[in-house]
Amino acid sequence: MIGYNQTRLYNVLPFQLNYLAILVGDIIMLSIERLMKEALSLPNALRAQLAERLVESLEFDIDGTVQKLWTVEAKQRRDEIRSGMVEPIPGEEALAHIRQIIAQ
Repeated sequence: MIGYNQTRLYNVLPFQLNYLAILVGDIIMLSIERLMKEALSLPNALRAQLAERLVESLEFDIDGTVQKLWTVEAKQRRDEIRSGMVEPIPGEEALAHIRQIIAQ
């Protein structure tokens, strides 16, 4: 049989846990905001390095076979540009061309 104090504990505990979760969430958000502020204050080169490392840390679930195929594709495209077989165009020009095709 549950006594008065135990019943009271069961009624209060969920509220306290929710409050604690909110506090922890606020602390984490504050830390993330501070971290972002610090990261954005870095010089461009260091921000680029940080961004690269962060993106790399997200790529843990990429299929190895797919990654190898993309690497082969990227090297093939690089070699086509270097050999003069393909002439690269600026990204804005390529996007404008794609937008024109879509608009038709």
